[in-house]
Amino acid sequence: MTGSVDGLATLERVRVFLAERVAPSVPGELAGEFRAAVKLLETTGAELNERHVRLSAELADLLRHADRIIRRFGLEPHGPVLLALFRRAEELDLLDLHGLDALWRDARALGSALLVELRGYRDLPDTPADARAEATELAADFCACLGEHARARLHWQAVFPAIRNPPLEDDR
Repeated sequence: MTGSVDGLATLERVRVFLAERVAPSVPGELAGEFRAAVKLLETTGAELNERHVRLSAELADLLRHADRIIRRFGLEPHGPVLLALFRRAEELDLLDLHGLDALWRDARALGSALLVELRGYRDLPDTPADARAEATELAADFCACLGEHARARLHWQAVFPAIRNPPLEDDR
């Protein structure tokens, strides 16, 4: 087995080598753990292959939602944090995966704080009905966006992949 400049290809070759050449000689008591380790290599390859693109897209969503919430509901104490995140995001192409992940986590933390404040504002007794409705809609839109982020990661984060049911046949 030889190395490669392409880390994903190397990872895949290591996984295949272990699965095809080493697995048959693994003692039975270690077979389950060995299969799990090989599966982790496969999962890691899938994640690394798309993580940068996925985090970049999610970051854009998080910043867009935070901006909408701050602008509409005047949550100005969070404005400087959002501005700093936008500035960091301007240099996205200079970030390695660790830097992008840190930026994404900071944007996610801001989004979480804003969501809590938005829901708190919505639940105040003196919040006007139209503002309550708009806050509810923004919160629901943001939560739906977070759900889409999670669904997009399922193929590499799920312990057990989703089962796809075959289409039902006609009752002819």
